[in-house]
Amino acid sequence: MGPIAGLADQVRKERKPAAKDNPFLAMQENVSRQIVAGLDAWRDMTESLAERTFLAIYGLPSLQSAVGVDPAGTRPLRKAAKNPLHQELLQKRIAELRRVLPWVAFARLSSADSLCRHGPGRHRRTGI
Repeated sequence: MGPIAGLADQVRKERKPAAKDNPFLAMQENVSRQIVAGLDAWRDMTESLAERTFLAIYGLPSLQSAVGVDPAGTRPLRKAAKNPLHQELLQKRIAELRRVLPWVAFARLSSADSLCRHGPGRHRRTGI
């Protein structure tokens, strides 16, 4: 490996930027554009396939009529009802989280502090 390291140093010292008209730079740009075009085509194809599959399954008139959707209907689709009990439960849960989360954060921080100071598997008080 010694001779290779010496050659690598020599190459680093004599390295120069490639000329603007270098055919390898043009080839590199061409290959790069082709890769990007290929990836774009792949993305477009998979998204199109997913959309067509979705519409083929969920656009079936028999499925739509089974779930109560009239494909020829002009009425806007129903929205979920706003249940006052759900709103009350949601507000209670938010209040509970606001009360508990600071303590959870404190516990996690102190646990992380203990882990940093004593390493994994070592408890501050017992040394176990």
